[in-house]
Amino acid sequence: MKARRKSVQTFLRPNEFMASIVCHPRIGQPDSLLEFDISHIPGKSTMSNFLPDSIINPHPRFPTLTANIRKRRGEKVDIKVPLFIDTNTQIPPQSPSAQPGDPPHIYLDAMGFGMGTACLQMTFQSNMTEARLLYDQLAVLTPLMLALTAATPSYRGYLAETDVRWNQISNAVDDRTPKEYGKTDQESNGKNGEPRLKKSRYSSIDRFISETLPCDENYLNDIEVQYNPEIYDLLIESGVDPMLSKHVSSLFVRDPLVMYDGQLELDDTKSIDHFENLNSTNWRSMRLKLPTPDGNIGWRVEFRTMEVQITDFENAAFVIFIVLITRIIQSFHLDLYMPISMVDENMEKAHKRNAVVNELFHFRRHFIHHDACSSVLLEGLHCCNADSHDFGCTSLYNLNEIFNGKEGDFPGLVPLVNNYLDFLEMHGEARSILNGYLELISKRAAGTLLTPATWIRKFVQSHPTYKNDSIVTPEAAGDLLSTIRSIADGQISVPELYGNLWPRPAHSPANRRILIPDLPPDFHPPRFPIKAKGTELVSHRVPYIPKSISSDNLINVGMNRPDRTQSFMEPMALSFERPLSIELKTILKELRDVHPQYKYYNGLTICNHTYMTLLALHQLGAGRKYISYWYDGSLQEPIRKQHDIIEINNDNWTEYLSKPYFAEIQEYLNNESKQKDRVRLLEYYVPRLISGVHRGMFHPIIRLAFSTIEEGDEGIVDALAYWIIRYEPMYDGAEKDTYKVPQHSDAWSLDDIFVSVKKFSIKNPSYEGSDWIYATNNMVTNPELREIASHLLINEDNAIEVLESILHRAILFFITSPSMISLHSVTGGHAVLRVLPLIPCKAAAVWFYFVFFLSIFTYAEAPQLEPPTKDETHYDENQIAERWEKVRQNALSSTHVHIIKMVWTCYQLYVRSRDVIYLKACEWQVTNGRAWQHSASRPPSPEIIHKI
Repeated sequence: MKARRKSVQTFLRPNEFMASIVCHPRIGQPDSLLEFDISHIPGKSTMSNFLPDSIINPHPRFPTLTANIRKRRGEKVDIKVPLFIDTNTQIPPQSPSAQPGDPPHIYLDAMGFGMGTACLQMTFQSNMTEARLLYDQLAVLTPLMLALTAATPSYRGYLAETDVRWNQISNAVDDRTPKEYGKTDQESNGKNGEPRLKKSRYSSIDRFISETLPCDENYLNDIEVQYNPEIYDLLIESGVDPMLSKHVSSLFVRDPLVMYDGQLELDDTKSIDHFENLNSTNWRSMRLKLPTPDGNIGWRVEFRTMEVQITDFENAAFVIFIVLITRIIQSFHLDLYMPISMVDENMEKAHKRNAVVNELFHFRRHFIHHDACSSVLLEGLHCCNADSHDFGCTSLYNLNEIFNGKEGDFPGLVPLVNNYLDFLEMHGEARSILNGYLELISKRAAGTLLTPATWIRKFVQSHPTYKNDSIVTPEAAGDLLSTIRSIADGQISVPELYGNLWPRPAHSPANRRILIPDLPPDFHPPRFPIKAKGTELVSHRVPYIPKSISSDNLINVGMNRPDRTQSFMEPMALSFERPLSIELKTILKELRDVHPQYKYYNGLTICNHTYMTLLALHQLGAGRKYISYWYDGSLQEPIRKQHDIIEINNDNWTEYLSKPYFAEIQEYLNNESKQKDRVRLLEYYVPRLISGVHRGMFHPIIRLAFSTIEEGDEGIVDALAYWIIRYEPMYDGAEKDTYKVPQHSDAWSLDDIFVSVKKFSIKNPSYEGSDWIYATNNMVTNPELREIASHLLINEDNAIEVLESILHRAILFFITSPSMISLHSVTGGHAVLRVLPLIPCKAAAVWFYFVFFLSIFTYAEAPQLEPPTKDETHYDENQIAERWEKVRQNALSSTHVHIIKMVWTCYQLYVRSRDVIYLKACEWQVTNGRAWQHSASRPPSPEIIHKI
């Protein structure tokens, strides 16, 4: 859309711009037309008192069409738009056909008032069966989308009582004769003078046309429709089914409006021009289009009711929304059918002023088959009760309820689309863009964001020239168009229209030149990551898969697969945060339900490594089947807890630091989270726990960093509970105000910081002799190292800068001396960087990380940190994308939890810094499989001290 706008703009002069609006607010007034000859009013084609013929497209089709509509009906068109009545409104001149007692209206008299307005249409190609189904199902949505996109509150400089254009176009091309219209009983085949043709040739659809209607056709197609019996019989004899025959033959009750010389005699077996001439001048809310004879174009349906919006962002949002709805209709067999008469009634309601807020629309209470109610599409949503599974159960809903759902009664279209995107595992920047589109639609349906019509009306009514007289003055119209231009160009923000969705930030992925689909292929590992020791907890979830979706296209159903040679980590479309899928949320819930009741072998607890690895796998693009496979294989045979149940509260929780009461602490923190939001929870507990972060090579804060990926507070609660049971202080006074780190680190007693190390090794025999214990003991016992550490200057202002500097040395350390502890220097630093914006004790967190890093760096004998050469890191963007993709696939193939987490960590750090060193580290360790080193432990020598 941006490309089209740019293309149009190249043909305009510097003082001209393309306004993406339905029509000029004063269309029909001389000041709304520039450089058009208005001296020849009325013109011979329109005979209009307001619009000159010179505005008609000069192609012969259009003036001929205009003239023939007028000639066929025997008079020029007669359009009466209800007038908005304000306190000082003076009734303008009325239509010549107005009768005493008719409501005041804005009189329009030319086809240009209808066909001169702009709309937002889209065409979908499919096979014949699905095209007919989409024609029917989408027809039910046409009035709702018309109301939601309302953008036409004025004509001829007067505010209207309606907000949309549809009826004006219907009247602008209404070629019915008085007999067909029903103004006379003569030659009328209806009863009591009823009109022969009930609708204009521009109208909502007359009937549903699918062969597979879910109930009696007469119930759904409940309005009388005229059709040409000769055409109907010919179609039936030719093998066309009755539903389609009735639809096509109904087109032939209209006359062709335009014919071209030389095209009267055509071979209809080779050309469909005759049919298209008629079909293209039956303008309905949906249109079914035939395949071309050469077979190059298939069956198509057009969605035709929406009004054009001010910005490309809005137009894209509504197009994409309808596209996604078609995917859901096809994949999950939605059933939106209701009687045509109700669709027509909804169409009339959609015209009313502020219909989004004020009107109730007919809609099906239940539109998903009963056997699909437990499907992934309805995961976490409110379905109807069983009574409403009966067909024909419709209710009146406002648009907020239809689009956003009604608790206990109705799921809502936007939540269905969100669940569908979760089902597709749509993530990354593409999902971020789609979320913005869906948020616009959701908030507009809720009335928290205005429709363009309501906003334009408010703009005019608040303009200094408005006198409460319903008149849109030339000054108001000029200021309005100038404002619209600034909005469309992203120069100004209008929160009542867009909230914070438009203008987009400069870094928004939607502003980038290319967006590569980032859905990776589903991956199957060669074996379980961890051999299962029991099957008691292995789940057997079978995801619901609609019939039209196979396991081969589970990830990318309804979308084009990305080129397998292209990386989902394309440099200009990097996926930094991937929303959690429904499947992963289910697994994480299972973890929380299971863990408080069990303790697991070998320290590989579900609340730690399994949890973090599942999230890392998901962020690296693992599909739902792979994640389920990995999770089921990682479960170990449980051991029951042995201790007694105790009660933990705000007064005694510190008594259980370092004690294995995870379930009780988790329950306590869950209750706390109901009183404190995420921010307050972290502000209260992290400063009280930060001094005990070192246990398990910084795992408490690494665990906390992973928990921030989740949307709710459950992950934060679990991470804090894990931190409490793993707490081990790094200095002698854990209850001190740790987040007030002094300017000079020698104010800290390093002997105090490490006073508990020996106690820790005694209490935890499994850690006796571990890398971490030797490293920290070496740090404690060496006065030279304490002197070196004392020179680090850190405060709240420079915490992030210092942290990034240490992190850069950590990745060089990992490259130089790859080991488990150097790996944790990277993952630990990234964890601090990730949680730093969420916690108050920033300087303390960085300080403790530095102590941790310096300890393990000393243990590794202070290797010389030399960055790779330029040749080793100098790649172009395509090479970087390809190399990241290779790293990603190797990580997904790995059975080592730390490799998986390390790759995700390095990738996030690369996204933040664009430093290829993080890619190189992953390549050396993951792709090339460079062996990790395990040096013998010994106190640091003078040479090592000198190197440090």
